[in-house]
Amino acid sequence: MLNCSHFISTPSFAIHVEPRIKFWRVFCHSYSSFLQPPNSRDLHLWCLLSDEVRQLNLLSSYENILPYEERSAMHQKSNKKVQEEYLLTRTLARTLIARYTGGHVNSSDLKFERGRFGKPKIVWPTESLDGQQWTPPQLDFNLSHTESLIICAITGASQVGVDVEMKNRVPQTDFVKFARRKFSTVEAVHMEQLQDMEAKRHFFLRLWNLKEAYGKAIGNGVRQKTLHEAGFTFENFSPAKQYLDSLTGIPFHEQVCAIKPAFSDAKHWQFILFLLADSHNVSVCLERGGDVEPLRLQIRKTIPLVKDEILNNVVVTGLSI
Repeated sequence: MLNCSHFISTPSFAIHVEPRIKFWRVFCHSYSSFLQPPNSRDLHLWCLLSDEVRQLNLLSSYENILPYEERSAMHQKSNKKVQEEYLLTRTLARTLIARYTGGHVNSSDLKFERGRFGKPKIVWPTESLDGQQWTPPQLDFNLSHTESLIICAITGASQVGVDVEMKNRVPQTDFVKFARRKFSTVEAVHMEQLQDMEAKRHFFLRLWNLKEAYGKAIGNGVRQKTLHEAGFTFENFSPAKQYLDSLTGIPFHEQVCAIKPAFSDAKHWQFILFLLADSHNVSVCLERGGDVEPLRLQIRKTIPLVKDEILNNVVVTGLSI
């Protein structure tokens, strides 16, 4: 069986500014039972397209992975679509986390606890499947989903948050007024200065995307304090674009921006924005603790228990440096 942990890296790089992110080209289209756990410099993003999972026997296998409490909660959901979303989200997290343990824990045996605002955290068993003491991997994970896409972010860093939104989503509120009331003064002023309403919408969604990811990383969600105090600005990053393209093999958008977080502990966090399949905006917030080493990012699509593959239709639109 092809080992999905084999990949080829590009060298670290430095030009006018040194982005703390490095991409790994992954050549793997098979499925491995075990995965190499990420360390504090690694970020693994796993994408599941819900429309690709329609086989009843596969969905039945997924349901068998869930413990009794989660199966009961699933069947209490209001309709079939919500039930399937619940099933796929939990199956994705459970199967991935179990694969990182090297066979020491079954996916159905994993336990989780929730923080004050609902962020799940892994509660590792003290013994492995063979009854022996073991040392579990250092993992943090986070999930986000839309109607058609589920993403699970997994890292060896202490905290991670991810948010995915439809690129063409139209906010259900007057987002200009909302930004004026809820966002930082700098963000609101910048939005007011944009002349085109579509540009305002795009700017608002990028900010919302980043604030969601940050709020999920720290476990607070999008609350008033997160909205107002976690401010962001964007600067031109075009001098690095061509060089980054040649190194990474993953394209950078022509207007790729440098993300400048503006809050008290901003230096401890890494942010990245990218576009998947020209349809979904994804933001990730990762705690780096002042680490200046380049971040190693893998983006894969998966169907649990079936296959993994590299996502080629990814374009980076923003990153912190």
